Amino acid sequence: MPSRKTYDQAEGPFRGPARTRASRTVQKGQRRRRLLRPLARTLLVLALILILATLLLGPKAHKAPVIASTFPKQVPGSLTSTPMPSGLAGKVLVEAEGTPLVSKDATRGNALASVTKIMTAYIVLTSGHYRLTQKIPITQAEVHEAQVMLLAGDSVVIFPTGSQVSVLDMLYALLLPSGDNIADLLAAAYPGGEGAFVAAMNAKARALGLTSLHYVDPSGLGPRDTGDAQDIVRLTALALKNPTFARIVATKSWTLPGVGTVHNLNVLLTDLPGTVGVKTGWTTASGRNLVWANRPRIPGSPLIIAAILGAPGGFGPVFNEASALTSYAKVALGRLVIPKGTIVGEATLGLGLKVPLRAARTITLWGPKGSPIHFRWIPQASPPGLPGRAMALVGATPVPVPLLSPKLPLWYRIAVTL
Repeated sequence: MPSRKTYDQAEGPFRGPARTRASRTVQKGQRRRRLLRPLARTLLVLALILILATLLLGPKAHKAPVIASTFPKQVPGSLTSTPMPSGLAGKVLVEAEGTPLVSKDATRGNALASVTKIMTAYIVLTSGHYRLTQKIPITQAEVHEAQVMLLAGDSVVIFPTGSQVSVLDMLYALLLPSGDNIADLLAAAYPGGEGAFVAAMNAKARALGLTSLHYVDPSGLGPRDTGDAQDIVRLTALALKNPTFARIVATKSWTLPGVGTVHNLNVLLTDLPGTVGVKTGWTTASGRNLVWANRPRIPGSPLIIAAILGAPGGFGPVFNEASALTSYAKVALGRLVIPKGTIVGEATLGLGLKVPLRAARTITLWGPKGSPIHFRWIPQASPPGLPGRAMALVGATPVPVPLLSPKLPLWYRIAVTL
């Protein structure tokens, strides 16, 4: 029988390595457990900290931001040395892109007379029922009616009997020499005739929010075609955005087939540099009416649009007053440039973080010198409540101001996601 030592030696080559591997496995497991225990404790602590931060910091991070303007509060300049023209006749409004520069009784109604034809032309150009090349035939009855109107003192343009007149030439005849019979001819060519045309004029006024405007005929001969200076100026601003309307009212004279050369009754086109239209009007009920537009010779300057309604006397004093008001408006108009990157405001976010709000592009603001500037902040979805753009308001005119995306620190972005 072999000795104990010999037995162990005999068995050793088979049992020794197995024991070693088992021992090593046990040792590895023990080391892994020793390493995982502190890691688990660390993760548990971090989870508790995260829960605590969520409870404490989350609501503060999501607190609605407080936005404040840090930009100059008014358009630079002063009008103390430039008095406004005094003794204004009639109801007056002078605006630059919706910002009033001069206003007197601008919301008091007045008979419109031929200023009505601004809406008449606007319907022809925007309703979709006319083509500029469309021909309108002239009958003997229409010529006779025009001759009767002429004897009554109305302004008419008489095309020869049997002629075919384009809608474009009709518009020149309507807006330059102010043909009352031309307004009737254009309205008669509307689907449904003159009644439907006048209904469309009133519907358009309501749709545009021009609540003072009321029409009973397309020419303005009747005393019940009424409106105020404020709405007429706003209608004119819209009409001038139509290139055909703008081209016609800026034309001093035009040659009509079968008629000859007709001239624009608005002498400001010749006498007042920068004038680009638009319309005169007169009846006994209305007094002298004048709507005009003038573009200052300053790059980027807004168009000045103005109206005088119900002025007494002749057109000479009205044109003089219009010239004086235009000169005053050009001096009164101030400009403020906001370069790209300029800080226009500051947002105070949750957790006390202050973020500058910078203009994403160069913006030019126009308005009466010394007039206040207000900012209305437009929030975006993320981060919640932080503005992505603003509206700068000078008077009633809003100017969009896109904002650069602010750089938020990592700790705040994490807090917002809690």
